Amino acid sequence: MTVDQGRIIGATAVVLAGGRGRRFGSDKALALLNGDPLIHHVTTCLEQIFSLCIIAANEAEKYAFLGLPVIPDRYPNRGHLSGIHAALGAITTPWAFVAACDMPRLNPRLINFLWSVIPENPDALAVLPCSRRGPEPLYAFYHRRALPVLERCLQGGRNRLRDALSGLRPRLVRPEEMPPGCDDPATFRNVNRPEELEALQRDVL
Repeated sequence: MTVDQGRIIGATAVVLAGGRGRRFGSDKALALLNGDPLIHHVTTCLEQIFSLCIIAANEAEKYAFLGLPVIPDRYPNRGHLSGIHAALGAITTPWAFVAACDMPRLNPRLINFLWSVIPENPDALAVLPCSRRGPEPLYAFYHRRALPVLERCLQGGRNRLRDALSGLRPRLVRPEEMPPGCDDPATFRNVNRPEELEALQRDVL
């Protein structure tokens, strides 16, 4: 797969930032970790890996400080599936790498390994790792050809991303296949509650 000057150019990085943050109590994408918003940690990492990066969110003004395109949902208030659907409809690359805005420990080595797996699985419309808790669909590559599958799910009122995966012939990368250290649970850790952010803050200090 194509890499130019160390960056992936055949895929666009997509950061999902459209959640309502009910459990967190506010917009967790803007919650501070070590002085910077969570979403800034994520975009900074992804911009070092990919030539293109966009935000999937419905309130563009919130994320203007990132200097990145913001793509709104075409099916508002339908969760992560709607954000990925909107992003796949907007990208110009064949693939998108999708990550949640509250996952500040992304592992570049693992992301590049997932990218390297794609040519070996030409029928797969999604390539994603399996952590010890199961498949990680918000740490995954999706092909633009997945768009009709996602569209049918949304039109049919099926809003769960995991339900849509079965129609994408996903390639699941098991922990034992990953390079050493890439199955560290920390890389898949996300932030749903303030106490989880506090625990993460203690880890980075």
